[in-house]
Amino acid sequence: MASRRKTGTTRRVSSLALMDTVSAFMRAYKTRMRGLLTHVSSGESSPSRVMVVVVLHKSGALPMGTIAAHTGLPKSNITAIVDDLEAEGLLARRRDEADRRVMHVELTAKGRALSAREYGAYERSLASIFDLLPDDERGPMLSGLERMIQSLREGDAPAEAAPRADRSAGRSRERKAAKGETSGR
Repeated sequence: MASRRKTGTTRRVSSLALMDTVSAFMRAYKTRMRGLLTHVSSGESSPSRVMVVVVLHKSGALPMGTIAAHTGLPKSNITAIVDDLEAEGLLARRRDEADRRVMHVELTAKGRALSAREYGAYERSLASIFDLLPDDERGPMLSGLERMIQSLREGDAPAEAAPRADRSAGRSRERKAAKGETSGR
């Protein structure tokens, strides 16, 4: 039993250290991205505009909510950015043929020319961050991150988190029952 407990403690410490390291990486990465996007945007575009153009360059036509999810910007910001880029002839909106309520945003020919210039610089600079890793470390890192992303997207919770919540809810119901309270159902 002692070895099991030690393993659990070691795993928890390692997970916390990993979490702290990933958080530090994300902060440093965001700082680098802001600098990169400011540099790449020349004087014509803001970093947010470049992010929208890059997402559309990589993914093709997308609904505005999906663009917001990919860029991490609020939907209201995306609407304003798309309005501006559309007025400049870089983007166009079109209705989804299957669901007329959905509006897709896509690059125009002018937008594709701009994205070709900005996307290349953006991609090269980002790739340089990961060039620091030896080739034999990239595959395992990519696999681990993909599993974590999938788990987060699916809403998987750690096994030990659920029982605590269940016990807490159960104790609350027991206290109410002891006091003679009902839930009103």
